[in-house]
Amino acid sequence: MAVERQAPDVLAMILADNVLRDIGTGKLFIQGTYSVIVAKEFPLNYPSIVVYAAITNGHGQTDLELRLVDVDEEREPLAVSKLRINFRDPLVVADAVFVLTPVTFPEPGEYRIQLRGAGHPLRERRLHVLPIPTPPAQGA
Repeated sequence: MAVERQAPDVLAMILADNVLRDIGTGKLFIQGTYSVIVAKEFPLNYPSIVVYAAITNGHGQTDLELRLVDVDEEREPLAVSKLRINFRDPLVVADAVFVLTPVTFPEPGEYRIQLRGAGHPLRERRLHVLPIPTPPAQGA
């Protein structure tokens, strides 16, 4: 019989252009945060989505999965990234950096970034993908 594990807590989940780690200090630098993507045309081939998550209250080896889905989850996930974190102490805050690459958005609309861990849904973020607005016609 499988033992259900307690779900860790997600303190932050941030979409970014990049996350860099300083070699000397180990600190992370989150660059270019956003919650909306705009595009001239669809389908949109987007090079990568980087997601930083701060996670605590984990117990031992914990599998994490980040999924990008359409708002109704009518299609297969557009992208998936998996990590395993070893929580040696539940009080520790672990940094997780996921990279979804490449991503193709078939149409404009609302999408969801879902984080699961230890078999539980942990956190979900909205991501709006919008067409560039058409300027009004001049002197009509």
